[in-house]
Amino acid sequence: MSAPGIITCAPDGTSDRRHLGMLGTLSAITWSSTLPGGDDQFSAVLTVPKLYREPAIQAGRILQVIYAGSVVYEGRLDRPAPVGDSGWSLAAHGSGTYGDDYRAVWTSYTAANILSAAIGRGLRWNVGTVTGGNLGQVSDTASQSVTQFLNAYADTVSLTWQVNWQGNTVSVFPVPSAVTRLLVTTTPAAADLADYVNALYVRYQSSAAGVAAAAYGLTSSTLPASITAHGRTEDYWDLSASGQLSSAAAAGSAAGALAKYVSASFSQSFTVRHGQYLTRAGTAVDLAAEHAGEVVQLIVAASGFGGEIGPVWPVTFPAGAVSYDNDAGTLAVTPYQSVKSNFSGLLGLLAPPPRKPAPRPPARKTVPRRK
Repeated sequence: MSAPGIITCAPDGTSDRRHLGMLGTLSAITWSSTLPGGDDQFSAVLTVPKLYREPAIQAGRILQVIYAGSVVYEGRLDRPAPVGDSGWSLAAHGSGTYGDDYRAVWTSYTAANILSAAIGRGLRWNVGTVTGGNLGQVSDTASQSVTQFLNAYADTVSLTWQVNWQGNTVSVFPVPSAVTRLLVTTTPAAADLADYVNALYVRYQSSAAGVAAAAYGLTSSTLPASITAHGRTEDYWDLSASGQLSSAAAAGSAAGALAKYVSASFSQSFTVRHGQYLTRAGTAVDLAAEHAGEVVQLIVAASGFGGEIGPVWPVTFPAGAVSYDNDAGTLAVTPYQSVKSNFSGLLGLLAPPPRKPAPRPPARKTVPRRK
């Protein structure tokens, strides 16, 4: 296993390249990636003489981790912090978070328009396949970040997005499901049980206000198989602010929310060493070069499967976050978590936006008549 090289360069990503390892000793090196997102957080300690000042660690510079001849991480340096008399604590936010720094400014409300405009202003991304998302809830131009736009664009239609570490290409795609990695664990793997919501009541506006006051109705949708297996658990969703709806439309919204909801998921991290994270063919992968987005199949090498839920074998999940610790030589793999396992968050995203009142006609100006 070779040691990584850490370089920084000017904000343009190419000029003034400097190798941090030539300035002092680097230790406590970690980097991570997430799904959705991409390259996430980097941290390290650079040991240099007291009061040492070096342009290579200036905030805003592009930092890259070079491993086995390839860039495995890119991020933008945050402001370094002094570590006693021994040097500087370095941190960076990765290319998958660059969208936090740019606003979703648009002239037409499309993903292509928003991303192209931000890239034109300096966002270090390239546009891959970005289609199929939800554009139903139009936000005012510049009112949200590019990251917030992508989350809303993908989540409500069961998609996700990621900035590929090779070329910083952003793409939107279905949550992956085909197994690409085997994870050998000796720790019982227990799924976290969220609310088993399987009956959802919906309040909706059945007729708009006019001569008479607005009227409201109540409908519901259920998951009969879940009720049979786990008993009935009810929740409530108020759609009355979304304008007039038919009973069928309101019930359809409830059915769609229940269909998307995932009540049990894994949130614990699995820490693996070399030989515990494998390709489907059983070959050990290089942990330092791993990224989020692989689909993991658990292989429990000892002990039973924990938790109250009877698992459906084999147990698989997308890797929602991975974090590599260079000093320890370990990779922490965290299963993918989405809004689908947070029922209130899911309902908030699925709710149609409140209808805007019709604009009033401008008041007519009256000119006093001359006598």
